[in-house]
Amino acid sequence: MQKEIKHRHIHLLFLLYCVCIASFCIVRAAVADDVPSFDVTRTCRAGQSISTTVDPFETCMQKEKEARDALKARWKQFRQEDKARCVELCNCGGVAGSYIELLTCLEMSPGSEKVLPKAPPASPDNN
Repeated sequence: MQKEIKHRHIHLLFLLYCVCIASFCIVRAAVADDVPSFDVTRTCRAGQSISTTVDPFETCMQKEKEARDALKARWKQFRQEDKARCVELCNCGGVAGSYIELLTCLEMSPGSEKVLPKAPPASPDNN
């Protein structure tokens, strides 16, 4: 009886492991195609109580939209492994993600300097 229960537990753990691996593969494959969809309404509502702006929800929604638009324009330029890593980080635990966080993560990834627009050279002070 004990052996049978132990065998079932091992079988269930193996199945859970397989589901996790399959889910990870699906997420990685989905990352390649398009910018992920995040529930930024939830994210912005959660940040309302700590914001000091006049209309924190609308400001947050506007900033998230701007970040999503920037991601859409540059998505194919980011490396696949960076996209997979950053999407996973920004969607950790199934909590509503943030396009701002995703864009920041991608811009801070190694090799992103090839994707980012070049900053104009600093002009020397003529004092």
